[in-house]
Amino acid sequence: MSQELILTTSKEHIAKTLFKGLLLWVGFNIGTGLLTGDTSLNDNYFILFLVIAYVAFIASYKVKIDRGHITTYQATMVTNNINLFKASEVINENGRLTVIYPDDARFPVKYTRFNEADQLKAIELTVPQTGERAKISPEVIEQHKLNKVKKRKANYTNSLFGGLNLITLGIVALITDVIYLPSRDGFIYLEKEPTYFYIWMTILFVVGIGSLAYGLIGKRKYRNA
Repeated sequence: MSQELILTTSKEHIAKTLFKGLLLWVGFNIGTGLLTGDTSLNDNYFILFLVIAYVAFIASYKVKIDRGHITTYQATMVTNNINLFKASEVINENGRLTVIYPDDARFPVKYTRFNEADQLKAIELTVPQTGERAKISPEVIEQHKLNKVKKRKANYTNSLFGGLNLITLGIVALITDVIYLPSRDGFIYLEKEPTYFYIWMTILFVVGIGSLAYGLIGKRKYRNA
């Protein structure tokens, strides 16, 4: 570890977090519509603001690895100073590397927020520096790659089918002038609530096409994996 290494949150992780946040916002609107019958989105922009703020917070995560020391940052603030020369063990589980000191103090490194190349660097470099320790074995690196590919392929498949379902729902709505989403007064009819109808049509197609494109791109990327 003779050179300083800076690892930052990947654009893909930011995009996935934003997409999940937008789905949460859509789900919140459906829920409030069921409970209150309010067909406007005017009172729900606060939730959208919280989603954007959360995504910005996630995007601010950064890790610096320099000569056996790791510093983690969140929103420009230092959250952990880790001395690998004091570490007795490093555990890789639940998407994070946990550095453990002899007194059982624990420090997490959330490496799954990085791109794939940086994840491997984090795994290889986050090891105790006390005593004799061989470098991480190629088998461990390869197994990590295989696990990531399996998880990504499953996520891409779910995204693809989710996008298809939303687009299908939107096409049916175009044909029938009815969006078959439950609300307090039943389904959403163009004749009764045109503004609300077109808002939800836009949401269905934008989210659906985005999810479908994400799934197709991912499936193509890992087609031969």
